[in-house]
Amino acid sequence: MLRVLAICLFMASSALAAEFEVHPGEDIQAMLDQAGSGDVVVLLPGVFQQGSLTLAEGVTLRSQSGDPATVTVLTDGSETALSLFQVTGATRIEGITFMRSPEHLDAYVDRGGAAVLREASPNFLDCRFENFEAVYGGAVFCADGSNPIFTDCVLRRNKARAVGGAIACVNDCELLLENCIVYENEAGSAGGAFNMARNSHVGLMRTTVAGNSTGGEAVSAGWSHSQVVAVASIVADDEILVGDHDSLYKPDCSNIFDGSGEPPVDPGFGYYISEDPLFCLTLAGDHKFNLDEASPCTPEAEPDCGGMGALPVGCAQAPVPGPLPIRVTRVSEIYPNPFNPQTTIKYDLARQGHVSVAVFDLAGRLVHQLLDESVAPGHHEVTWRGRDSRGRTAAAGVYFVRLKTADTTDTRRMTLVK
Repeated sequence: MLRVLAICLFMASSALAAEFEVHPGEDIQAMLDQAGSGDVVVLLPGVFQQGSLTLAEGVTLRSQSGDPATVTVLTDGSETALSLFQVTGATRIEGITFMRSPEHLDAYVDRGGAAVLREASPNFLDCRFENFEAVYGGAVFCADGSNPIFTDCVLRRNKARAVGGAIACVNDCELLLENCIVYENEAGSAGGAFNMARNSHVGLMRTTVAGNSTGGEAVSAGWSHSQVVAVASIVADDEILVGDHDSLYKPDCSNIFDGSGEPPVDPGFGYYISEDPLFCLTLAGDHKFNLDEASPCTPEAEPDCGGMGALPVGCAQAPVPGPLPIRVTRVSEIYPNPFNPQTTIKYDLARQGHVSVAVFDLAGRLVHQLLDESVAPGHHEVTWRGRDSRGRTAAAGVYFVRLKTADTTDTRRMTLVK
C-alpha cells in the first residue's frame, strides 16, 4: 500500500494533509483508518470487493480519475457499503460506483444497501448507486438530522422491501439532489424513488426522476409533514403520491407528470407544467431519459426556465450510455502522476468563463502559468512539461496544479520524478 504525503495548497493555512492510494485487492478501510480531516483516499481503477466502510470527518474518498466508470465498490449485499456518522459537508465521496454483486441478488440489509447516514451531511459527487436492496432505503438511508448533497449522481434499479426504493429519510433530514438521475427503483409499499418521513424534505435541482415503481405504480412520497421541492426538474412516474395533506410537491420551473393531469402540487409555490416529458425511451442506459426535441421541458420550450431535468435534448444519438452533462468545474485527472518529463492535466468546465491553470511549489510560489484565458464549457486538458515560466527544468518533488474560475478553485497534487 502506498502512502504519499502532500501539503494542501491553501494560502491561508499551512495544515498538513495526506493522500493515500489504494489498489484493487488492497484494504480501503485500512487507508481510511489512517486518514484524518483534509486527507484524500484515492482508489485506483478497478473493482474493490468490500463493504462496511466508514469515513472520518473531513476525509475525501474518490476515484483517481473522478469517473465512476473506472472504480466499483462491490458488496455481497449482506452489509451496507458505506456508513457515516456525525460528519459534515467536508466529508466527500467522488467518482465511485457502488453496486451489489449480481451473484448475490437474494441478499439485502435492513437499512441503506449502499449508504447509511446518521447525523451526517456528506457530499456525493459523480457517484452511481445500482442494484442494492434493503427494507428501508434501497440505496441510501438517512436519519436524525442528516443533510447530504448528491451532485451529478445516478441512482438506478435499487429496491426497498418496504419504503424508499432509492432513498429513505426519517427524522428531520434535508436531502438535496443536483443534476441527478433517479430511475427504475422500486419499493414494496411506498416511495419508489423517495420516502421522506417525520419532517424530512427532499430538494430536486435539475434532476430527473422517472420510471420508479411500487406495487406497479411509481411513487415519490412525503409523509408526516415532509415536503418535496423541485426546481427545474422532471418527476414523471406512473403515479405520484404524497402521504398527508401538508406533504405537497412544491415545484418551480418543473414538470410534475403522472398521466392523471392532477399531480399533488402546491399551486402557489411557483411555475410548473404537467405534461408528458417525451423521453427518448429507445436509447440505452441513462440516455433513455434524454428529451425529445418536441419535449415541453427543453430550453426552447421553456426559455425562462432554461429547460428541465438532468439530461440533454436529442434522440438521434447512438444508443450508447455516456456521462451526464458537465455540471461541476474541477481537475478530473493528472496523468501520468508521478511523471517525467511531462504530464497532462485534464479538467472539466461547467460553464464558459475565464480560467486560470497554474503550477505552484510546496511553498506556494508560482512555478508556471499554464493557462489564463476564456474557455468554453466541456472537457479540456493542458500539458506541463516540467519547466518553470522561464523555461528552466523544475527540480524533482511535489507540486500543485490549481484550477481557478470566477466561482471555483480546485487544487491537486502531482509529483515530478527524475
